[in-house]
Amino acid sequence: MRSSIIGLVVLALVTSACGDKDQAPPPKTPETTAVATTTAPPPPPPVDTTPPPPPPAPKPTMAELQQKAGQTIMEAFNAHDAKKGASVYADDATFRMAGAPADAKGRDAIQAGMQRLFDSFSNFKASTQYAFVNNDVVIAVWNMNGTHSGDFFGVKATEKPVGWTGASVIWFNQDGMIKEEHVYWDVGTVMAQIGAAPKGMKARAIPALAAQPTMIVATGGGNEQKNVDAFKAWYGSFEQKTPDAFLAPLTEDTEWDDLANPAGVMKGTKVAKGYFTDLKKGFPDVKVQVANAWGAGDFVITENVMTGTQTGAFMGKPASKKALNLHGVDIAQMKDGKVVKGWSFANGGEMAMQLGWIKMPDPNAKPADPKAATPPAKPAAPAAPKK
Repeated sequence: MRSSIIGLVVLALVTSACGDKDQAPPPKTPETTAVATTTAPPPPPPVDTTPPPPPPAPKPTMAELQQKAGQTIMEAFNAHDAKKGASVYADDATFRMAGAPADAKGRDAIQAGMQRLFDSFSNFKASTQYAFVNNDVVIAVWNMNGTHSGDFFGVKATEKPVGWTGASVIWFNQDGMIKEEHVYWDVGTVMAQIGAAPKGMKARAIPALAAQPTMIVATGGGNEQKNVDAFKAWYGSFEQKTPDAFLAPLTEDTEWDDLANPAGVMKGTKVAKGYFTDLKKGFPDVKVQVANAWGAGDFVITENVMTGTQTGAFMGKPASKKALNLHGVDIAQMKDGKVVKGWSFANGGEMAMQLGWIKMPDPNAKPADPKAATPPAKPAAPAAPKK
């Protein structure tokens, strides 16, 4: 029996083995083959064919801005265009005329002053004779002429030809606009030309207009400063009792033109000595104080103030005991420490008013009509009784 059981077990094992051998194997799962895929790159951006913008224009130099302003002023003056002339001044600019009772402040006031000038003189023309440039400062010497065809300092039109030479000291801001201008010219010259000056006063000749200005630009060289120092030191000679120091930088060929002096150009040391002597007799305490000084090439330009008290006769006028405070500009051409030529610009009316020689009429006053009948004087009201 045990044998039968073993036989059955063996039979079962054999049967099982045979069954596994004959059975078909399970199907293989097909392997996935990776297929490489390529992504196309994006197309390149379109090429910008627009040309690049031009570089910004270089900022004009100070010299170019000054030249443009000067050209605009001359064009405006010759066209009698006060608005255009005032356009080169800053909004808060100051305009100062030697001898005037007050400065003109702001562009509108400057424009109004120009218009009054144009209204006084028809055929008005102007030109620049010299322009001295030192960084942001320009000193211009100019000539003007025209016809007295309108009211001028209370004098009605005479239709007489007039002309004068003056100087301007002009400061520019960084934008090339005029921020301050000091003007020096002799009102008495015009008064004499129109017959309104004190009796016996001669009139200077009417200057011709310059075709082109002579430009002298400062280089900053040592010789310019040397000339400035020498010329400033010369002013100290006015305080000396003798003329020796005054005559030291002058020669027999030195010419000096005081534009407020009807006599015109003075030449040589003899004439210079006479001027010094007369000045010291009238103003023994005379001094010249330099407010500003510039060098440009062989030239020295100063803004100055002459002070003193008239305790003696001067220019035929007796001592007034009054103080002088005369503002002016001097320009001197130097060579080897000597003065070759010189010019003085001032308003003689300023001195005449200060010393009581004349009473300058108000430029805004309405001129009297000589044909109008003079009304009888109104009797003064009686004074109130004192209590």
